[in-house]
Amino acid sequence: MLLAAGRPLDGLALCREAIDKDPGSSRLREKSLAILFGLGRDDELYVAASKLLADNPGSPAAHVQLAGMFLRKGLPTLASDHCNKALAGQPGSEGAYRLLVAALLQTGDIEAARERLERLLAVLPQDLDATIKLAECHRRRGDTAKALELLRKGVADHPASPAARSQLAQVLFQTGDGKGAVAEFRETYRLAPNDPTALNNLAAVISYGDGDLSEALGYAEQARKLDPRNPTILDTLAWIQTRLGKHEPALALSELALAQQPNLPILRYHYGAILAALGRQDEVRDALKAAMRGGADFQGVADARALLERLSGAAPLAPAAP
Repeated sequence: MLLAAGRPLDGLALCREAIDKDPGSSRLREKSLAILFGLGRDDELYVAASKLLADNPGSPAAHVQLAGMFLRKGLPTLASDHCNKALAGQPGSEGAYRLLVAALLQTGDIEAARERLERLLAVLPQDLDATIKLAECHRRRGDTAKALELLRKGVADHPASPAARSQLAQVLFQTGDGKGAVAEFRETYRLAPNDPTALNNLAAVISYGDGDLSEALGYAEQARKLDPRNPTILDTLAWIQTRLGKHEPALALSELALAQQPNLPILRYHYGAILAALGRQDEVRDALKAAMRGGADFQGVADARALLERLSGAAPLAPAAP
C-alpha cells in the first residue's frame, strides 16, 4: 500500500522492520531489493543482494535486481551474466528475459536480441516493449522497412501509447519522411503534453525541416521549462535560435549542453555550426573534427562533413550579420 501511494521510503522502513523480526524471510528481502532498485540506491542494493545470495544461492530475484542495476550503470556484460543465472534458477522469469534482451542490445549483439524478441512476441504478440525493441534490432541491421512495419503494428495495437508513436516518428524521420514524422510527433505531444522529451522531439523535427521555426522555438522553450538542464533540449533550443539568426544566445546554450555531454557528436556539430555562423573559423575545425571522430553517424553528418571540407583551404568565414 505504501508503494502504491508513492511512499517508497516508508515502504522500505516497514520492510526492514519486518526483516529484523524474520531475518530468514527471502520474500521480504527480495521486496526490499526491489524498493532499493526503484530508489536508485545501488550500493545498498548490491550489499543486500550479495547477502541474500550468500544465504540463498541462486536466488532468481537477487540476480534480476543485480542485472537491472548493472544495466542501469552501463555494464551489460555483468547484467547478462546475472540474467542467465536468474534464468537458470527460474527459466520462466519474464523480467530476467527482458533484461537479457536489453543487455544484448547494449553490447551490440543484435542477432541474439532479435531471436529472443521474436520468441517473446510469438507468445505475447501485442507486447509493445518487445515490438519496439525488435523494430530497433531491424533498424540497426539496416532493414528500416521491417522496423516501420513493426512500429506501425505497435501503434495500431496501442494507439494511445506515446512511446509507440514516438518510436515510429523517429524512424520515419530517419528515413526521410519528415511530414510523417511531424504528424506522429504531434500526436505524441497530444498524448503527453507535459513530457519534455515529446516537446523536444517535436521542436527538433520541425526545425530540421522547412517548418515554422517560431513554432519550434515555442515547443523547445516549453521543454526547457520542464527539464532545464537536459543537454539534448538545450541543444535543440540552441539550434533553433541559430537558425533564427540569434547566434550569440545559441552559442551560450550550446556550451551549456556540451558541458554536460562533451562526447555527443551531434552536440559538437551544432556547436561548430554556430561558431561558423559567428566567423570563428579556427574553433569550427576543432569542433567538427571532434564531432566526426571515429566515423560518428548523426543527423546532419553530411552537412558537418561538407562544412569541414569547405573550411579546408577555403577563404575565412565572414562573421554573421548582427
